[in-house]
Amino acid sequence: MSAELSLTNKSADELLGSLLVLARSINHVLEKRTVQESTRLPLSVSKVQLLRLLEQGGEQNSTQIARYLCVSKPAVTQMLDALVRAKLVVRKTQVRDRREVGLNLTADGKKTIRDIRRKQKQFARSAVREFADRDVQQMIAMMKRTAAGLVSADRSFDDFCLQCTAHGDGVCILAVGKAGCPFTQHAEQAPNSTPKPPKPKRSRS
Repeated sequence: MSAELSLTNKSADELLGSLLVLARSINHVLEKRTVQESTRLPLSVSKVQLLRLLEQGGEQNSTQIARYLCVSKPAVTQMLDALVRAKLVVRKTQVRDRREVGLNLTADGKKTIRDIRRKQKQFARSAVREFADRDVQQMIAMMKRTAAGLVSADRSFDDFCLQCTAHGDGVCILAVGKAGCPFTQHAEQAPNSTPKPPKPKRSRS
């Protein structure tokens, strides 16, 4: 019997409540509080995600960033304008395609995202300070499976990026192994097309 069929209504309610509370806690503590305590700049979650991408993935163009953040190019342009004014990001013409402008972090941008990441690690370590190392590793594996399961259940991973490449080892949890992020690959695409990540392999029960 599958887990979906064996899960009682009470367990489903508890699971849903736990996930929603966890998501809200993560958003408040790791996405908002860390920024407030790391910099005086008014950085939104999307801007921080953009900085993370440039830190981990190196130079990107606005098309790649739009795909990665799942937003429009005009929205990306607005974010980039603000980050350029704040001297966190610099624009430069790309060598391989002079029609495209490459985006890179400035020294201040690198310091800002490092400070935010350092504060996030402090909060993360504090959250599991009473856990055994084995429990932490099991929790990490379970959270990855849960994230992949949620997106797969909604069938949305064809056009939704979990932004794995901006965190940790950069392995896409929806693909097998180090497939690289299909949302930031430099292969030519149609202007409005969305690259489709590899379908995750499903184990046979």
